[in-house]
Amino acid sequence: HVMAHESFEDSYVADIMNSHFVCVKVDREERPDVDHLYVEAVRMFNQSAGWPLNVFCLPDGRPFWGGTYFPREDNGQGIVPWPQLLMRIADHYRRKKDEIVDNAENVVKNLLHSNDALSTEENEWQNGLLLEAASAVCSAHDDKLGGFTPAPKFPSPMKMDFLLALRESEVCSNMAHLAERIDLVVPRTLTAMGRGGIFDQIGGGFARYSVDAAWKIPHFEKMLYDNALLLATYARANRRYPDPLFAAIAEETVAWLQREMEAPKGGFYSSLDADVEGEEGKSYVWDPTEITQVLGEQDGAAFCEAYDVSPEGNFEKGSSNPVLVTDDFAHRQTLAPLREKLLEACAAKARQSPVSAVMHSASAGNSRNLRFPKR
Repeated sequence: HVMAHESFEDSYVADIMNSHFVCVKVDREERPDVDHLYVEAVRMFNQSAGWPLNVFCLPDGRPFWGGTYFPREDNGQGIVPWPQLLMRIADHYRRKKDEIVDNAENVVKNLLHSNDALSTEENEWQNGLLLEAASAVCSAHDDKLGGFTPAPKFPSPMKMDFLLALRESEVCSNMAHLAERIDLVVPRTLTAMGRGGIFDQIGGGFARYSVDAAWKIPHFEKMLYDNALLLATYARANRRYPDPLFAAIAEETVAWLQREMEAPKGGFYSSLDADVEGEEGKSYVWDPTEITQVLGEQDGAAFCEAYDVSPEGNFEKGSSNPVLVTDDFAHRQTLAPLREKLLEACAAKARQSPVSAVMHSASAGNSRNLRFPKR
């Protein structure tokens, strides 16, 4: 949605795209096979992949480069703007087409080789492969801010599930250094996300990804499958590293799922849109005046201090996406009644409507994971 509003609906950008490329949009829910193929290709370019997924291909569909989110203009996050990237690739295709074809051929060979390596009977399983994979994941970790990539940052619950499972296994028992790294990586990332703006501090549930490296400003769309996976990850992590914040996040995510995502006829809606009345994040961001109107002067000031809501704001037009800045969990709990009042006030704001599609696979996975916080 962000790239659609910023770039695809912009006439200047659309002219560049249509002049130099044949643009094809694929629904990943309708064609997960196509999605899987190109996700794997982009991982070869960038070591990570997510959505939105933008892939540049030869006319026959072979990918030669790709990435995820690209802003319309330079946003200071070190990501090349989309129009500039389009012109670079179009120019490179004209001047050095042979290099691009060679790159596409190598990508296809690597994709085929990775599939062959998984299916061949000649490769005996070795536990060392798990250790190598875990070391690679940990080495990519941002020890200061959490996460495994530069901005935009995705939650990566499956990476943390892998590290948690390995940490509890005998394979890791004789690897003190790796065990110590996992003990740092998993709690730090989960804490950073749980205190950050990617987690809805008022209503619960996680947004799709963070636009910035510090997890403050998300793309406000909420996906069922993301939250189903993260719910299980926080519950597992709380068993390994008992933390009241992890438990609270799991419980608040469950409450959000049941309150806003449960379909009347069974199952769960697949997503919650980022936009309200054409404005992204409208129902999530606040300014101090709005907070004070709901909570009063004293309680409003306490909430703004704990959640970094300031006149300057951290989002657009002086508004703030609440971010938990206090590390005192007991203080967070004292603010629970204030969060409840703000959640009720959200109903008076324009609210997003869930996407009406009920995905059976995601609903089944979510129903399974709803059991975790009770264990």
